[in-house]
Amino acid sequence: MQRTLDSEFRVKIINKPKESDDINLDEIEFKVLDKNALIDLTYQKSKAGSNYILAFDVQNPGTYEVTLTASSELNNLAQLPNTLFLMGIPIASFVFQGSEGKEISITKKIVLGKRFSVSRLFCAADGLNLKSIELKYLNDNTEMNWIM
Repeated sequence: MQRTLDSEFRVKIINKPKESDDINLDEIEFKVLDKNALIDLTYQKSKAGSNYILAFDVQNPGTYEVTLTASSELNNLAQLPNTLFLMGIPIASFVFQGSEGKEISITKKIVLGKRFSVSRLFCAADGLNLKSIELKYLNDNTEMNWIM
């Protein structure tokens, strides 16, 4: 009733269990993406179920090359998937194998067509040490039909 009368009313959520993928929205900071960027991912342990939030103020909308670099102490039979989501939609999958400690890079193409883009990198398995993610501007193509 208070909302219909245009008076301020605060809703308090109680008894909501904390979920493993809860994200603190206060910690999200938009990084200006002017064609190229290299982002260090070592600030957080990449364990199963962990998320990295990457928010961009995209100065040049278009197609970007995304390179994810990581290492693993596991042997080459291990499969360690990571998924990059853009605005809640999975847009790229990076599946690493164990590298016995060596750094490996996997490159994919994505489209960043909006000025403000919030993405999430989801780590599905333990055993991978994420190092960095690099974005390189390729062209101004914002069509996604070539990806599929």
